[in-house]
Amino acid sequence: MVRKNFVFAALFCAAFSASAYAQCVIAVNAPAAAVKSGDPIRLSWNAVPGALYYRITNSPQDRVQFQSDSAKTSTTSYETSVRSTQNRFHYYLVTAHDGNDHVICSGKAQVGILADQALAEYIGRAIIPVAGSAPGANGAMFKTALTIRATEPLEGRIWFRRMGQLPSATDPFLEYKLERDGKMHWDDVVAAMGASGIGYLEIIPDAGTTKAVPYPTARVYNQTAQGTFGDMVQWNRVSDVTDNIGPVLNVEYPTDGQFRLNVGFVALQYVDATIGVRRDGLVKQSKVIHLVPGEMRMGNPAAIFDLQHWQPGDELFILFRTGSAIPFYTLTDNGTNDPTVFFIQDPSKQNFVGNP
Repeated sequence: MVRKNFVFAALFCAAFSASAYAQCVIAVNAPAAAVKSGDPIRLSWNAVPGALYYRITNSPQDRVQFQSDSAKTSTTSYETSVRSTQNRFHYYLVTAHDGNDHVICSGKAQVGILADQALAEYIGRAIIPVAGSAPGANGAMFKTALTIRATEPLEGRIWFRRMGQLPSATDPFLEYKLERDGKMHWDDVVAAMGASGIGYLEIIPDAGTTKAVPYPTARVYNQTAQGTFGDMVQWNRVSDVTDNIGPVLNVEYPTDGQFRLNVGFVALQYVDATIGVRRDGLVKQSKVIHLVPGEMRMGNPAAIFDLQHWQPGDELFILFRTGSAIPFYTLTDNGTNDPTVFFIQDPSKQNFVGNP
C-alpha cells in the first residue's frame, strides 16, 4: 500500500533478513502526511495472534539493522516524535514477540519529517560555559582569552550572557568574519565587548544559516603580580547535549582549606534537578531546583542552593531529571588564585568531555 505525501507504509518482512524474521507482515498505520519536526507521530497495528509484546525500533536510514533506541509495549499502538533540521524520512520497525522472545511477525513504516529551521539554528550554536572579566580574590583580575579558527568562510557573533540575567538581544557581543583558515584572538574577550562580570559565551552563526561555528579555544585565568594562572575551558556544541542527562555531578567539599569550590551549570532547556548533600552514603539534605533555558548558576553550593548542611568532607550530588544542561565545577587555589575547571562526563550518554 502506498500512501501519499511521502509516507510509505507498505510493510514487508522481505526488506529485512528472511532468516531473522518469520514471513509474516504487520500492517502498521503511520501518518499519511509529512509531520512537523517535534510533532507527535502515532503508529498503530492489529494484534498478532500469539504475540506477548511488541518492540518498536527506529532509524533515520532505511536499513536491515535498526540500531536506534527501542521501545516495548503490550498494546498495539505507539506515540513518539522526531526533530530534524532537514526534510527527510524516518523509519520504524515493529516486531511481534512470543513468550520465548522469538520474533513471529514484523512490519515497517516510513514517515516524512519536515525541516525545523529554528532547530537548525538552535543546535548550530556553541557554548563556552564559564567566562568573564572581573576583579578576583587577593587583588587578581579574572579574564577570559579566546581564539576562534575556521576551515571555511564563517560569519556570526560571540555573545556574552551574564550570570543572573536571561539571554537577550541587548547582551554585549563581538562580530566575527573569518576567511578560510582564518583566526581571531582576544586576550580578554569580555572586556573587548565593553562588558564585565561573570557569565558564559555563546557563539552563533549568522541568522538563517546552518553553517558550522568556528573552532574555539578558551582559557580562563587570573592575572596577578606573580603572573597568570588558569585553565582551558571545554566548549560544547548544543547538538551534542541531549535530554535526560542523568546523574552527572558528584563533588566533595575540600577539607584542607587550600582550595575553594564553585559549582555551576548552564541550562539549555527547561531543567528539573534534585540537589543534595551526602556524607558516608547518607543524604543529609536534598531539594528540587528548576532552571529555564539560558539560565546560568555558579558559586559556592551552600550559597546558590541554600544548602545549610554543606560542610568539609561532604559530597554534593546533582541529579538532572529532565532537560539539558552543561554542568561543571571549579577548584581555585586560595594562594595563587589558579583555577581548574572540571566538566562532567556522563558515561551512559557521553555528552561531556573533559578539558583538552
